[in-house]
Amino acid sequence: GVRRIVCVSKAAAALFPFCEEKVKVIHNALDVDEFSVALSAPVLRSELGFAPDAVVFGSQGRILPRKGYVEMVRAADEALRALDAKERARCKFVVLGDTPEDIRPDHLEECRALVRSLGLEDCFHFVGFRSDVKPYVADFDVAVVPSVYPDPLPRAVIESMAMGKPVIAFEVGGVAGPLMLGGLMV
Repeated sequence: GVRRIVCVSKAAAALFPFCEEKVKVIHNALDVDEFSVALSAPVLRSELGFAPDAVVFGSQGRILPRKGYVEMVRAADEALRALDAKERARCKFVVLGDTPEDIRPDHLEECRALVRSLGLEDCFHFVGFRSDVKPYVADFDVAVVPSVYPDPLPRAVIESMAMGKPVIAFEVGGVAGPLMLGGLMV
């Protein structure tokens, strides 16, 4: 009895191979003017006391296993080991978000434990949920979207791109392939 199924990406549409004729892909959208860097006074660097020359790799989202935060911590550890002490001191990794209270185990705590076990407390920060991410994303030098499952199309990718931030992500789900931003193929 379903006449049409609307999906936000080809990855989401692929979940319905038995009724492809009913599926229509309409990509997520947002008002890019709302994400103008000029409208979002940065707060992250001052809130965390980062030096002006810090390089911030930031991410935002729910802290769940499928969102790839363990992989982000491990990648940060590997990258940091390849740097000298001065370069390492400049690198900061920040995650905005939380694990929902009704989901157990608390994946955020698991990620924090991994950060401690790797000795990354000085450069890896989980700052919790923020209702308005724009002033935080404004301070990212690079946005990281570490999803390891076929995420349909994370809004974090679109928001970061709208704020002019380069995005590092695994080529999975809706993140794979070209994206549209302001009418431009990215």
